[in-house]
Amino acid sequence: MLQRFGKSLFHLKNPIAAEGPNMKVESVSAFPIRVRMKDKLVAGAMVYDDYMSVLVRVECDGEVGWGEAMTRFSPLATSEMVGWIAGRVTGETFEGPREAWSAVWDLYRVRGQTRGIAVEALSGVETALWDAMGKLRREPVGRMLGKQRSAELPVYAGSVFGSRGPMGTQVQRVRDAGLRGFKLKIGFGVEKDVRLARQARRMWDDCMLVLDANGAYDARRANALISRVVDFQPEWLEEPLPSDDFEGYDLLEREVPLASGEAWYAGDFARVFSHRSVDVLEPSVSRCGGVLTDFMVAARAEKEGLGFAPMLGVNSGVSLAASLHVASASACLAVEYDVFDNPLLTELVTGLPLPKGGKIKVPTSPGLGIEVDEGFLRSHAVKR
Repeated sequence: MLQRFGKSLFHLKNPIAAEGPNMKVESVSAFPIRVRMKDKLVAGAMVYDDYMSVLVRVECDGEVGWGEAMTRFSPLATSEMVGWIAGRVTGETFEGPREAWSAVWDLYRVRGQTRGIAVEALSGVETALWDAMGKLRREPVGRMLGKQRSAELPVYAGSVFGSRGPMGTQVQRVRDAGLRGFKLKIGFGVEKDVRLARQARRMWDDCMLVLDANGAYDARRANALISRVVDFQPEWLEEPLPSDDFEGYDLLEREVPLASGEAWYAGDFARVFSHRSVDVLEPSVSRCGGVLTDFMVAARAEKEGLGFAPMLGVNSGVSLAASLHVASASACLAVEYDVFDNPLLTELVTGLPLPKGGKIKVPTSPGLGIEVDEGFLRSHAVKR
């Protein structure tokens, strides 16, 4: 059971209230999609050529729910994994998403599949189940997670890429959109990173500035970077090390707040909490395990006095909606939002509010509060 697993992982009682009547999973379908980017996005340790994702559609007791499985390599591979999950849950009746999640997770554990594509696929299925359950109960997901603390949340832009064009043009777009600040991609060597951070701070001296190295450094070089960017007062330095270098995080200086989590999976967070190796947790709902894992990370972070700021990146509006609901029931520092014409955000879904005055409202309709354009999915489907 996720409740038992959650206690051992996060040392918290399960924060979710009784989920109500059982739900029968009638179908699970995967929609692998790919959309060519206008500009190649170059980060320190990776390159994005396409927007890619796998949307997951479930039907439970006649209601449709949508989720997203983060995809960074092969939409078809992720889609196949969703299909494997479908074979284990379709036709079964569960008390709610957490019981369905646990049934799959138990199978994952004995097969050593508790990181990577397998968990990303499960994240998409679990999120879709939450959306369906919210519609069945006529409640937004955020309220089902507990008392909704915020109807709107602080928002900043992700991300400013040097390969997208002049930094000044991008920063002005962020300001015009009414966001509090932005995430700047670094990871190109300490000297270049310092120049980029200096340029960003000069352009907007009082903004929320996040520096994101995307795992480009080892501990020695990360410490050299930290000592050089402290004067620019970044809100935090994100992913200075590769996601699996847990020992390296223990060696980092804390002259600036450190953040990570977008490439961590459900079981990874226990070690991070026990070592207190970062200051801000940034799980991705479409990767970490889904809505409940994301929420339990947020709850544990608050208990430990750490920050929580869910990651969006180049994912879709489904992930954004789910993140907003989790954040609305949590102590959230800020939510990431893509202002740079991401079609998975602007064309795939409807029902998402636009940022205004440095904040974004949480959808109020049942479930995730959004609708998915299945025509978009068909138009951008990845063919076998």
